[in-house]
Amino acid sequence: MQRASSNTASSKGVPRSEKIIIRDRPHWLFIITGAWKWIVLGMLLWALSVWIAGWSGYPIIGSFGWVVLSIVIVRLIVGAYDWVVREHILTDARIIAQFGILRTIRTDLPLRRVQHLVLVRPLAERMFGLGSIGVASAGTGSIEVVWRGLDHPARVLA
Repeated sequence: MQRASSNTASSKGVPRSEKIIIRDRPHWLFIITGAWKWIVLGMLLWALSVWIAGWSGYPIIGSFGWVVLSIVIVRLIVGAYDWVVREHILTDARIIAQFGILRTIRTDLPLRRVQHLVLVRPLAERMFGLGSIGVASAGTGSIEVVWRGLDHPARVLA
């Protein structure tokens, strides 16, 4: 987690009068935890196609496994790009999450309106010590800002 040390904000879209307290992105394992189902399914299909190709004597079936692995690699590349464009910012006045590959989505919530905090740790993230934090304001009934794939999420939540 990066903590900003300057008194003025240097991030695009954050007023200069606000001090950036945290400017971070998800842990790099976010790429793996986001694609773990693709990885498991891809490896199983690859192993199955190689086994069937060896058992049946038709090596062309084994080529299917390489197509599946190529799809998994493309999914990991997309996940890596998603990781690069995600940004979590906490200033002395607001909490911001910015993400998006084909279009940028920015959620911004003034700290004075924060009513609820949620810590979510699915199994894949828990295995690596990661978690996600959701922030909601009063009266909305939903989570407005989410910081995904954080390292030491309980400490960040505190």
